[in-house]
Amino acid sequence: MTASEKPLLVGSGEFTYRLQEGFAANWITDDAAGVAVDSQDRVYVLNRSVEHPVIVFDSEGNRLGSWGAGMFRRAHAIFSAEDDTLYCVDDQGHSVRQFTTDGELLLEINTADHPADTGYVPGQLDSVCRAGPPFNTPTGVAVTTGGDILVSDGYGNACIHRFNRSGELLHTFGEPGHGPGQFFLPHGVAVDQDDRILVADRENSRVQVFLPDGTFVDQWVAPRASCFLMDPRGHLFVTEMGEVMQGPPGNKHLAMQLPRARVTVRDAQGEVLAELLPGDPEGAGLFFSPHSIAQDSLGNLYVSEVSDSFSGGLAPRDRPRLHKYYRN
Repeated sequence: MTASEKPLLVGSGEFTYRLQEGFAANWITDDAAGVAVDSQDRVYVLNRSVEHPVIVFDSEGNRLGSWGAGMFRRAHAIFSAEDDTLYCVDDQGHSVRQFTTDGELLLEINTADHPADTGYVPGQLDSVCRAGPPFNTPTGVAVTTGGDILVSDGYGNACIHRFNRSGELLHTFGEPGHGPGQFFLPHGVAVDQDDRILVADRENSRVQVFLPDGTFVDQWVAPRASCFLMDPRGHLFVTEMGEVMQGPPGNKHLAMQLPRARVTVRDAQGEVLAELLPGDPEGAGLFFSPHSIAQDSLGNLYVSEVSDSFSGGLAPRDRPRLHKYYRN
């Protein structure tokens, strides 16, 4: 095997992964906003196709089916709960829905015709001037071990909402701003093994940590953090959208100096244990806009991208929307 034929490895130490080229590439032609894996290692890709918004694959990339046609205005996030039900966020539809694995609708929290009045002007992230109730363009979802539903809300709001398993609002915290407990596009949410709530505060380029009641605990630097994966051992994988596509295309020197799109592996205190990205900012395996991440039972990773929308059309159309990395 020549040097050019060697598989791309990213990460370091116990967090070293091998890129599988072309995983499910023939089926995903639109931005893949979210990815989730169920207990049988089936992979669910929430993409922005009108006809096939949820595409299901086996672990080898073989298409098993699709569902959700006509249900989403713009797909944004997907989460697989312990019972294998799937929670999907529709940002422009201002809604969160729970489905079975074959697409049967179980629960809908929907404010599509009445988005919260926060002052938000669509497309102007800094226009949110006050917090509001659910929803105004929500972004992420997670489910606690007790079954409560956490929603980050989002482009047009600056809050985290907590609902019970029936969809009744229990608690809201957060407001627009840049200080502790404030948000500038809360983009993803997760719950760790200590029941702390983690929020990807994207435009503040940080992760914020809260107690279950919304009390601020800590914050970590993470350039344009967008989404989380919490593995069974308590390691946190963070997708960070970075700034790579903001410079002139082809300018490697500038791209190496800007915060690069990547995935970081962190401990419970936010310390970076490994960084997943190729050495060449224009090479194979490059992340343009890592938006979501999932892991199967073998520890393999799936990272989805929204290259078209986030790069403003600068990302080549032939770039993959979904990456699979085998644990090495």
